[in-house]
Amino acid sequence: MSQRKNDGALFSSTNTVEVRHKFDASADLLFEAWTTPGKIEEWWGPEGYTVRVASLELRIGSGFVFEMTSPNGSSCVMTGTWISIERPRRLAFELLTHCNLELPAGVPEQLEPALVVVQFLTHRDGCEVVLTHGPVLRGYDTVAAMSWRQVLSSIRITPDLNPSHPPARHSPTRRATRNTRVS
Repeated sequence: MSQRKNDGALFSSTNTVEVRHKFDASADLLFEAWTTPGKIEEWWGPEGYTVRVASLELRIGSGFVFEMTSPNGSSCVMTGTWISIERPRRLAFELLTHCNLELPAGVPEQLEPALVVVQFLTHRDGCEVVLTHGPVLRGYDTVAAMSWRQVLSSIRITPDLNPSHPPARHSPTRRATRNTRVS
């Protein structure tokens, strides 16, 4: 990757975040939680944030607009375009605008689009969600990983999604990878 300018700083690395989370729920139910506006509003966003799904059309080439509000009342819009929809195994979208609210000092804003891939891997005892997000800027990758961990741990499979089972149990794991190339 060639160097990219972002807010006056040069970056020469490609960072990819991977977050994994296991659920005691089916891939179908988790896919539904990711693609139903009312369900998304229950769990999307870092801890303390609220979200309103302004629009969501689940069709390749279409997209979504999420209005996110931080605990202090600041808000931002997150938008994306669907690239792949393989019910119930995989979702992929280009995240066009990131929510850059309340970034820690020294963390650059992610202004460039990035690819997010969400895989739903069925196991004997439930489903593992594997999310990758990249490329993201060095420094932003840590914030993105933390946010995605919080997001995934917030998903609850509620009785209206799965009337015959209790809410999903979950256990998070995380791995951030960095592939560096200098031009």
